[in-house]
Amino acid sequence: MNRVRLISSNPRYLKFEKEAKRVLEETLLVLKKKNFLLEVFLIGDRQIRGLNREFRGKDMATNVLSFEGVEAPEFIEVKEGGDKKFKSLGEIYLAPDFILKKRQDFSKLAIHGLLHLFGYKHEKKSDTISMQKLEERIWAKTLLQG
Repeated sequence: MNRVRLISSNPRYLKFEKEAKRVLEETLLVLKKKNFLLEVFLIGDRQIRGLNREFRGKDMATNVLSFEGVEAPEFIEVKEGGDKKFKSLGEIYLAPDFILKKRQDFSKLAIHGLLHLFGYKHEKKSDTISMQKLEERIWAKTLLQG
């Protein structure tokens, strides 16, 4: 079992929470990952632009940012609800307004952000192709579950 926590910075984003939680929980199952805690923040364009500027040196809004757990690759154990221990995976920041403006798929971007937390990258063309194939496979499986 995994735990996905969602925090919306604006009440308009609450409608995205259920889908994000479902897709991310399904993705963790497809990847055969257990006992992870994932925090997901739904934020505005200005907020994600600030994060993108501060951590990536890019002064522009974007669709998704991922930040590994503070002590990655050694995960922090977090007690949640009783004695259940979860390994803190990291944080994903999604910008619903930006995603809608660009007519991108919110679910695919949530999956994309999660794959980054497991070390998938798209710096080389071969990495990009591999990551896209995995995203599509996971997305198709989550569609069947939805």
